[in-house]
Amino acid sequence: MCPKFIPINLPHIHASLPSLSRCCQLLSYNGPSSLSMVDVPTPIISQPGHVMVKVMAASMNPLDVMMTRGYGRGVLNNLRMVQRVMVGSDSFDTSPLVLGRDFSGCVVSVGSGVKSVSVGDQVWGATFPSTQGSHQEFCVADQASLAIKPASLSHVEAASLPYAGLTAWAAITQGVCDNREVEQLSRVLVVGAGGGVGAVATQLLSRHLGCEVVGVAAVDTHTAVAGYGASTVLDYTSSDYQTKLASLPPLDLVLDCAGLGEASLSLARLLRPGGRLVSLSSPVLANTDQAGLLAGALSSISTLARMNCSTIAKGNTVNWAFFNPSSSALDMMSRLVEENLLVPHVTGLYKFDNIVEAYREVEKGHIRGKVVVDMT
Repeated sequence: MCPKFIPINLPHIHASLPSLSRCCQLLSYNGPSSLSMVDVPTPIISQPGHVMVKVMAASMNPLDVMMTRGYGRGVLNNLRMVQRVMVGSDSFDTSPLVLGRDFSGCVVSVGSGVKSVSVGDQVWGATFPSTQGSHQEFCVADQASLAIKPASLSHVEAASLPYAGLTAWAAITQGVCDNREVEQLSRVLVVGAGGGVGAVATQLLSRHLGCEVVGVAAVDTHTAVAGYGASTVLDYTSSDYQTKLASLPPLDLVLDCAGLGEASLSLARLLRPGGRLVSLSSPVLANTDQAGLLAGALSSISTLARMNCSTIAKGNTVNWAFFNPSSSALDMMSRLVEENLLVPHVTGLYKFDNIVEAYREVEKGHIRGKVVVDMT
C-alpha cells in the first residue's frame, strides 16, 4: 500500500516526511566496499518538474557496480556541474553519490510544474546516471523519467524493468533513421539476449514490433530467450556458431547488448544494404576517464568514424546507443506488461540492509535477469 502523505501549505513539503532517511552512499571509488549505509537529511524538491518518490524497490545494474570504481566520473561530474549551473546554484554538489537507476514506489511530493502524476500514485522509472540515484528511501526524479507503474506488477517486479527497458528501446530506435520507421524492422540479431537489456530488447522486438529475432546467448538461457520470442537462439560457445551466423538471411539490425564493443563490427557483414549495427558498449566514458573530457571525446568520435568507414561500402551504419529517460516509453512498456507481452525476470532479491551484497553479486558478472533490492 502507498502510505498517506498529507501536504501542508509550504510548496513541495509534506508534514509526514521524516527529517532523516536512509541511503546507501558511495564514499570513494574502491568498489562495493566503498559503500556505506547512512542516515541523511531527506531530499527536497527544488525544481517544478521534480517528483519525490518513496522507493519500495530498486534494481541493481552493472553500471552501478562500475561506478563504484569510478567509471564515468569525469563526464558525469561535468554533467552534474552543468545541471547545478542551469538550476541557478553557485556551487557544485560534492555530496557523496547515491547510485541506483531503476525504482518503483509511491509519489510523496511533486513540484509545481508536475502534471503527469499526483501524490499517492504508484510509479516506476529510472534516473539519469549524473543524478542522485534510487538506492535510498526517498529519491527525487524528473517527471519525464517516470510513469504510472503497471498495476499487475509488484514493486519488486516493476523495479527490474525501467533502466533495461529504456536502454533497450533507445538501442532499437537508434537502429532506424527515423523513429517512425521502427515498425518497419523485420529481422534482428540480438547479441546478449539472455542478459537484462537483451531480454527486454528481444521481447520488445518480437512481441511489440513483430520482428523475427535471432538471439545469441549462453546455452543455459536458451529456453528463457525462446520464451521472450526469439525464433532462433544461437550458442556463442558452439563450434559451429560462425557457420550458423553466416547462414542467416540478411538482417535489418544487429544489437550488441553483450558488451562486445569494437569486436561487434564483425557482425556488420550480416546486415542487408542500409542495415544498422547498434552497440550499447560505447567507449565514451572509459575514454574520458582515461584521457580527459576533450581528448576522450575526440578519441571516441575517431573510433566511431573508423567503425563506420569499414561499413560504408555496403551503406551500413554503426551507432552507439545510450540510456534515455522517457515517460512515453515507460507508458508503452506498461501497456505491454498489462497485455503480458513484456515480462520481468527477477533472479536475485536482497533487502536494503544487505544492498552491498547485491552489488557484490552483480560484480561477479554473468547475471541472468535482474537483481532487485527490496527497500520496504
